[in-house]
Amino acid sequence: SQRRVREVTTVGVMVGNPAPVARKVPNVNGRPEDAPEYVPLWWDLSVAVGSAIAASGSVTPVILTIDKAVVQSAAGTRTLAGALYRGVCDVLMRPHQLVRSVPFWMVWGVYGSTYIAANSIDVYCERSKVSSTNASFGKLVGTTAVNMSASLVKDVAFAKMFGGGSKGGAQAAKRVPPATYGLFLIRDTFTIAGGFTVPPIVSSLLVSTKTVEDKSRADKAAQLISPMAMQVICTPIHLLSLNMYNLPEAKLVDRAAAVWKTCPEATFVRMFRFLGAYGLGGLSNKAMIRSGREHSAERYYPKEG
Repeated sequence: SQRRVREVTTVGVMVGNPAPVARKVPNVNGRPEDAPEYVPLWWDLSVAVGSAIAASGSVTPVILTIDKAVVQSAAGTRTLAGALYRGVCDVLMRPHQLVRSVPFWMVWGVYGSTYIAANSIDVYCERSKVSSTNASFGKLVGTTAVNMSASLVKDVAFAKMFGGGSKGGAQAAKRVPPATYGLFLIRDTFTIAGGFTVPPIVSSLLVSTKTVEDKSRADKAAQLISPMAMQVICTPIHLLSLNMYNLPEAKLVDRAAAVWKTCPEATFVRMFRFLGAYGLGGLSNKAMIRSGREHSAERYYPKEG
């Protein structure tokens, strides 16, 4: 985050130095670096949780529509376009039914818990003065663990509700193969990296190469680009995991052909899914966090003078 310098006046205590002495306190993401010494922990955690719930909730309808459509397309129960059209109609014409549905709350739960984990880890790292390198690694590990756990439950449920297992009794009862779980875990590691770890790296690269000179603009561009670009890797893995559930006995050649059949269009659609989930959702989360931090500084940080 962009670091500005705020002049804070303190009173000297040494003999012969009674005059006020100015010290420079770096400003980090909306408030002075030493603000945690004055701001209560409950305030920072409330901002972290509230921002996470609001940001994830705002993009849940988009994520649900695309997730459901991709699963149905991979299973062959609907075309991708047809499933998307049906999903958009549900959002626009039957929102009251949508918000009462189990899939809606499952999706919100996944991304709400993911953002809560990421924001809470940021609070801990700031207050514990964890180095930026260790903070980034800890955030990747902690957020991935939460996201993986929640996503596994949601994705397996979606595969059963909207995939090949939803066609009939015998198929509906089939078990999810270990390979599907493994691929979901690999996919989620890349996904979280694209949403939280890669954007700061891309932003620094944009600034250092002078592609984007303004740090704030570079941060926003990186937050939008990184989650979308990561889908070039994540979508084939996602489709392969669904294929292994829908067609557990398929040959390798048939499996590759089935994945490639829907991969280009699914990748394109999932880019917009993650533009919402970690792009726009990430920007709104950061904006609310910054606003809360600025307000905390106004309320608790000692005034100058």
